[in-house]
Amino acid sequence: MANQKEDINDGIIMISAVHEVLRYRKEHPELDNEKVLGRVMNLVQTKKGEKTKLLMITAASKALSVAERNPRMDDKSIIRQVMAEFPSMFNIVGETINTKR
Repeated sequence: MANQKEDINDGIIMISAVHEVLRYRKEHPELDNEKVLGRVMNLVQTKKGEKTKLLMITAASKALSVAERNPRMDDKSIIRQVMAEFPSMFNIVGETINTKR
């Protein structure tokens, strides 16, 4: 990552994606994860920058995965677990972007 301020901004954006996917999943339990993630993709499309979009998709996807594996886990716990993995997500997305260049 470029700097601490950028890391914080990226983290906030990732949390917003996680929150949105969990909220939408709760409001529409009849939808499968793919359709819920599709809803988050609408939010992602409003953001600028490939890195930002990849981080949001990665975080939202991870949240859905955690929620599916742990159906009784509350949203706050899911968010905490996903946040604990932010550093590895930053690395994966950074490597993906660098590989494309």
